Amino acid sequence: MIGDIPGTTTIDPARAGELFQGRLDADRRFSHVTELVPQVVAAGHEAAVTAAWHSRPSTYVRCTDDRVIHPELQRRFTQRATHTVTWHSDHDAFASHESDTVALLTLLPRL
Repeated sequence: MIGDIPGTTTIDPARAGELFQGRLDADRRFSHVTELVPQVVAAGHEAAVTAAWHSRPSTYVRCTDDRVIHPELQRRFTQRATHTVTWHSDHDAFASHESDTVALLTLLPRL
């Protein structure tokens, strides 16, 4: 949906929890939804000047229960990444898989 601030977009808070954090309990979902802020629309529609995955190792976390990013688009992202991990997760894998996220970050090469 279109945001109240020109050039931004927001998602309906009533739907955000089920779309982004469907695996979390209601209290944790609500906590995350209250932190959402409008996003600048241009970021998703303008070509990137540079893409770090061209020159640096990257890891893509593919989420099997993601209701936001289409599986085909996720597949395309996995082809660009140096490494891919698959988690049985909703879109907000870093919230629903906190310990896995910490483990993944500690294993990544230091840049």
